[in-house]
Amino acid sequence: MPVQRFDLIIKRRKARRQLQLDWNLVLRKLDTPPCEHTFTQEAARVVCDERLHLVSPAAHGPCANCQKPYCPACHPRKCPKCDNTTG
Repeated sequence: MPVQRFDLIIKRRKARRQLQLDWNLVLRKLDTPPCEHTFTQEAARVVCDERLHLVSPAAHGPCANCQKPYCPACHPRKCPKCDNTTG
């Protein structure tokens, strides 16, 4: 299927990350990038502060123990604030 590829730069605080998104010519819309933790195709994304991962708002939720939000793509095993194991 023909697509047009766009290079995007995500900037947050002092960090930056390059990302490529495809414009679907048939559907006339941008393809949604998957969540970098759950790989789901929800429309909303949150940019993490540490490494600029694109994750879904549900995946970037608060820790069950300390209630601080954190990126599970950066810290897949435990919360970086309180060391609570996530699973």
